[in-house]
Amino acid sequence: MKRVSSTLAIGGVLILISWETSPSARPTPPSPALSAADLERAEQATQSIVPLTAQIDDQAAQLRARLSQPIPKPQPARNPFVFGRGTYPFSTGNPQPGDRSRAKDLSPVGGNPVEKGYVPLALPVLVAITADATDGGLMRTAVLSMNDEMKTVRPGQTFDRFIVEAIGPESCRIVDITSPTRATFTVAIR
Repeated sequence: MKRVSSTLAIGGVLILISWETSPSARPTPPSPALSAADLERAEQATQSIVPLTAQIDDQAAQLRARLSQPIPKPQPARNPFVFGRGTYPFSTGNPQPGDRSRAKDLSPVGGNPVEKGYVPLALPVLVAITADATDGGLMRTAVLSMNDEMKTVRPGQTFDRFIVEAIGPESCRIVDITSPTRATFTVAIR
């Protein structure tokens, strides 16, 4: 270890000495004086560029005028900051007990039609469906969201007041456990 450190120290000293004793960089030679012909050619070149610079200045003025008028932005189709809250075609508010005029016919996949008088306040939104290959076959998982809550569910699990019955490749069948009858809905990916 002592040999390595002494070798490095001696090498460093030699490099420092060679740097100190080396000649400095050569000075740059002065630029030659320009002749009258060179000055005349430079003047002609600048005169030939004058129309181009005027054209560039005109284009810049036109662009500044266009930028001074703001372009109206289009109205967004959705508000990404209010996730899960929105107007749904099946519910426009709280239904009254005898009001059956706003009930929609939402027939599920199973063929068991929804009772005409029951209107859910809000259905969950199906965000995504994933499929995992297992030893027992293909296991699908659905991502449901409602208001500000989002949950990953499998068949048989609950989300809010709904039980997930089945998950298909593009839709999910859910059952409302708070309905007077067994109300089944099918939600699909938007």
